Amino acid sequence: MYRFMHLRKKIIGALPFAILVFLFSMSVWGLTTVSVVHAQGVPNSDKICRAAMVIDRSLSVGARNVETIRNQIRRLFQPTGLYDSRIELAFWTFSSALGVDDSTGNGNGSLWIGTVPPGSNPDPNYNGRNFNAPYHSYVSSRGETPSTFNTMLNSIVSSGNTNYEQGFGYNGNVRNPALNNVFNQTDIIVFMTDGQPNSGGGWTVGPTEAGRIAAGKHQNAGIKVIGGSIGADPAQRRTINYVVSGDYNNSADTFVVSENYNDLALTLETEIRKSCNTIFPPEVCEYNANIPKTSPDCVPPPASPYSLTPSVTSTSGGIISGSDSAAFTYKVNNSSTLTPSGETAWSVSRLVVPRGQSTDRLNYAAGENYRDGYSCNQLVSLAGSGTECSQIANGTKVFSQGDTTMTAAELGSANSAAVDDRWQVGTKLCYVFSIAKPTENDTPRDRYSRIVCVVVGKRPTVHVTGGDVTVGSYFSAGDIVSGVLPGAKGSITTKTGTINKTFGSWAEYAITAPGSVSGIASGAGFEGGYDGSVGSSQLLWSRLTFANSNNEFGNFTGANGMKPVQNFPSYFLRGRTPVANLETANTVSMNGGSVVSGVYQKLDGDIRLDASTLEKGKLVIVNVPNGTVTINGNITYAAGGYASLAEIPQFVIIAKNIVINASVTNIDAWLIGQAGDGSGGTIATCERTPPLTSEVCNAPLTINGPVVAKRLDLRRTGGSGIAGASGDAAEIFNLRADAYLWGFSEGHSSVRAQTTQTVELPPRF
Repeated sequence: MYRFMHLRKKIIGALPFAILVFLFSMSVWGLTTVSVVHAQGVPNSDKICRAAMVIDRSLSVGARNVETIRNQIRRLFQPTGLYDSRIELAFWTFSSALGVDDSTGNGNGSLWIGTVPPGSNPDPNYNGRNFNAPYHSYVSSRGETPSTFNTMLNSIVSSGNTNYEQGFGYNGNVRNPALNNVFNQTDIIVFMTDGQPNSGGGWTVGPTEAGRIAAGKHQNAGIKVIGGSIGADPAQRRTINYVVSGDYNNSADTFVVSENYNDLALTLETEIRKSCNTIFPPEVCEYNANIPKTSPDCVPPPASPYSLTPSVTSTSGGIISGSDSAAFTYKVNNSSTLTPSGETAWSVSRLVVPRGQSTDRLNYAAGENYRDGYSCNQLVSLAGSGTECSQIANGTKVFSQGDTTMTAAELGSANSAAVDDRWQVGTKLCYVFSIAKPTENDTPRDRYSRIVCVVVGKRPTVHVTGGDVTVGSYFSAGDIVSGVLPGAKGSITTKTGTINKTFGSWAEYAITAPGSVSGIASGAGFEGGYDGSVGSSQLLWSRLTFANSNNEFGNFTGANGMKPVQNFPSYFLRGRTPVANLETANTVSMNGGSVVSGVYQKLDGDIRLDASTLEKGKLVIVNVPNGTVTINGNITYAAGGYASLAEIPQFVIIAKNIVINASVTNIDAWLIGQAGDGSGGTIATCERTPPLTSEVCNAPLTINGPVVAKRLDLRRTGGSGIAGASGDAAEIFNLRADAYLWGFSEGHSSVRAQTTQTVELPPRF
């Protein structure tokens, strides 16, 4: 807020013609006879400088000069004039008002009667009382003069005497109420005249002093007043000095306009802009405090040379799955040894490349650490259809000499990548670090680092239903490895967001192992996914894991504490003579009613078992003790409707090793991987060997029957999908009731199951 205080001095002399330009600043002042609220609430916070031009329409001006004044004022609104959105202009006029001012001092000052000029006047308060008409309120100086503004200019007529007091909007101590709105917005008054005043004042106060008093009231209200002399008459200049400053010799706030007014626009532009800059100093150039911010010379100094190279690296190994995440490191190398960079924008973008699409075209040539002029659109075009590119972190930074490592706070989510339920397995997530202005020059732009990609993987799971998982049993004492405690280890996948569940492998009942048990749930703890809002402790989903000692789950017994596995082959083969010798056969299948129950044996070599459907009442035992049985198709039991336990079919496969081909999805059979000499004993759920991808062995497999093996290779990659398929298993081992019922019939002479007692138990969910 700027306030201009001036001491009143006795005013002498007179001025005939005046033009006043008012520019208002924010302040609140009280006068002895008029309460003035100066610029109360005016939006000066946006630094708008307001000027009201007060035009003397006395007879001495003349019609020709009035026309020149109109044209000169219109030039202020043109690009060659003020033409400034920060400066607004208004005007009013004056000469002398009959009935208000007479030489006796007895005029009726309360009537505000003036000579009504020709032309329209929009002021509703005019009605013969506004001696400052015609006038117009504030408009922006940037652009053409509004039509109403021109109309008011055109209605000015030269007549009457010159009354400075009324030119300042006062008659004695009374301010013209018709112009209150304009007065209350004014910042500066620019007063111009071509002669001395010949009207105004009274017996005790002369016309010049009356003008000085009126000007002082505005100055006391915080308004800056400056004045101009039309013509270079020294006496005239001294009078204006006094009216403006109270000092005849103080010309600091006065200026000269030529007698024909031809330089009026140029002079007003200069004086108004200078006064506005005094009240509202322009912003200083950030590079040179001696010039304004708007100066064309306000430019950054020449920058010292530097070059920035962005890079991004990851130690994830290229795959993220389960609850794992990939961490990324982003660095910028400034090659300058002396100079930090200018402040420049940086960003991290992520490309999501659909499953099955190659990212080879995103790779740079050997030795090429960055590319300039790149964009997300270019990367998408290289990666192919369906690729999405989005900016996931950004900011601005000054990079010091050498290497700068971005912080986790700056990077946010770009600091790492975790499995998101939106992304299918096989989706590639590629990260690129870019610098908008990598050197001190305007070009090149948008320097992109080499791209680092990770592949979204998954952790396939296995479900065991209808039975327990027992680890650590052995076929013979020679199978025990000294110092090794066999355990069960799985992996879990935690999904947040709307799913908010943890998924993993699980057994419906107990898990027993001499070693630790982790990442696999007992008691069907992960069935359907475990609710993340309850908690994540393993205790919550391992309630049937025995025995949980040494602060670990598992550790049920010592290294040789588990009982040996029963000799299943000897039981099934005892007393049974082979019904078929398969020594010369490479393939076999069991379909139709012609299949004979009994043992099908191949003592040496391997055999392939094709798709088979075992009919009612059939028991087929395939025995390949020294070779591998490759299951090449689904094995199923014929539809039910069995009349007795003896009609339940049963398929038993005994082999040194059993391999299940990838196309197989269902096996209704006992699988016993146990060689006669104790070697082998491996059951593999897919013929492909690691490393595996989600593109192979991805059909879910269900085995309905007991499984016994020294080693179980779970190679299926199916299941573990997204959304509702998150908990799907790659393999399901299902110990169904038909195996128990068939075993019961095998061990008894009667083939009828008789209910002897019924106990009702609570339901288990």
